[in-house]
Amino acid sequence: LTSSTIHAFARSLTTPYPIEAAIDPGATMLDPTDADRLFERTRDAWLRERLDSASGEEGGILTRLFLDDPTARKLVDDLTDVARLYPEAVSAGTANVALARSAFLDAAKQFLEAIRRQGFLPDKVRPFQEGMDAVATRVQATGNDAVALGSYLRGDARNSHVFTSAGGVRQYRTKTAWKEGAAALKQSASVSSAAYTVTAAAYDEARRTLEELCSTVADQLLHELLDVAHDGRRAYEHAKRAAALLDPDDLLRNAVHLLRSAPDVRSELQRRYRYILVDEFQDTDPLQAELVWRITGTPSGDDWRTWPSLPGARFIVGDPKQSIYRFRRADVNTYRDLRDRMQADPHGDVLEITTNFRSHPD
Repeated sequence: LTSSTIHAFARSLTTPYPIEAAIDPGATMLDPTDADRLFERTRDAWLRERLDSASGEEGGILTRLFLDDPTARKLVDDLTDVARLYPEAVSAGTANVALARSAFLDAAKQFLEAIRRQGFLPDKVRPFQEGMDAVATRVQATGNDAVALGSYLRGDARNSHVFTSAGGVRQYRTKTAWKEGAAALKQSASVSSAAYTVTAAAYDEARRTLEELCSTVADQLLHELLDVAHDGRRAYEHAKRAAALLDPDDLLRNAVHLLRSAPDVRSELQRRYRYILVDEFQDTDPLQAELVWRITGTPSGDDWRTWPSLPGARFIVGDPKQSIYRFRRADVNTYRDLRDRMQADPHGDVLEITTNFRSHPD
């Protein structure tokens, strides 16, 4: 009978099989605090080296970001944290900045022409015209470079009337301004209404395409920077391996790697651990769940989630209403998905506990 945390259990699985698990048999275990410190030291050294390097596309991207934006360090830290937590994370792919930029420039031109066609310009509408003209002129001159566009759109562009202080693209609330402007020129209400309708439609399209441009630039920067962030993660992995160190995440990844890559070892472990009970399963993460499913299940395709349980082998306890851990990779949706699969499993059942022994009428 074994009773332990999931991390200690994972380590007990891999310790007898260091070669199959691809680990150093003499590796030292880091506690979470020491692991975080090592990661931060390694990241600092890696980042200094990249910024000092005069060659390499990724180094150039980092250098330009840091020159353009003093807060870029937080962005790099956030992305390397994501890469460390999700080594398998990849971006959706390159974004078509040129297409999004062209669409915005066309829409901005249409808005400015719609303004000019009206023959008069109310004072409260002028900032929209001048702001859109300034943004379009700068976007035109900047070209399709995602770093330069991103620097402008999150920097100087925010000083124009087009953007709000919160960073969104401003709404075109000028109907009253057009009405007052037309009245001052002794124009009818129908003139002001038509002017507002035409310019508002053109502005809405310019606003939509500008928002799309901002989003597309961000997607492209994320695509390029996530590759850089994974380099930072790999520097940390190399530092651990060179010093024969393991962190808590390694315990889970190594155990899952062992169960994935060595079917004979998995079968042996299934014989050793015939029944597994996991408590507080609502706070599980996909790696922890995969470990349990592979060691208690019958292989059925590449997706471990579809593996039916060996009779009586898999027993989990959880309550989605008590899911409180959003740190690391814990996700109550993993629990819900696997609970439903257990209910559909020929060897599975779900027992609902409905009596509450914690609360009292008082």
